[in-house]
Amino acid sequence: MSESRVRAAQQSDVEALAVLAAETFPMACPPEITDEDIAVFVEENLSPERFRTYLDAPLHVVLVHETGEGLDGYLLMMAGDDFLPDPSFGVTRLPAAYLSKCYVRLNRHGGTVSKALLDEAKRIAAADLRVASIWLNTNQGNVRACRFYEKHGFVRVGVKIMPVGEQVCDDYVYEHVLALP
Repeated sequence: MSESRVRAAQQSDVEALAVLAAETFPMACPPEITDEDIAVFVEENLSPERFRTYLDAPLHVVLVHETGEGLDGYLLMMAGDDFLPDPSFGVTRLPAAYLSKCYVRLNRHGGTVSKALLDEAKRIAAADLRVASIWLNTNQGNVRACRFYEKHGFVRVGVKIMPVGEQVCDDYVYEHVLALP
């Protein structure tokens, strides 16, 4: 296998990020989400234009994992008042950063890609964003993701409604409390 690394995404990555996002997002969706609903979500949230916006936002973190073959994973984390969790979500430590996306190509599941992205996000959240915790939501039926986050120190604290196109999903909310440097 070629050398791999996690790095901050750049504007030159937006096309590859959008392709990767469109490929990986459906893997996290429950079976009742239609291809049409997935397409709407991808267009509204994971297009090259959206990634350009994410990269330009000062409190957004976009990380990529790459090898000599290209990008095989990415992570999107957002901080600031617009991304604080609703009190009903159960998050206990504020300020908090919102881990919006952490997706890896199917052929890289079970390896070190997701962990490497998540470890770097935790480091940035504590050292650079200076937040007390990271929160995220994932579909209740996505057992693999739930196990992954729990294995990496996230605790289920609540629930959140998540729209995907015309569908509404019930997601678990997880929190990881950070040790600030």
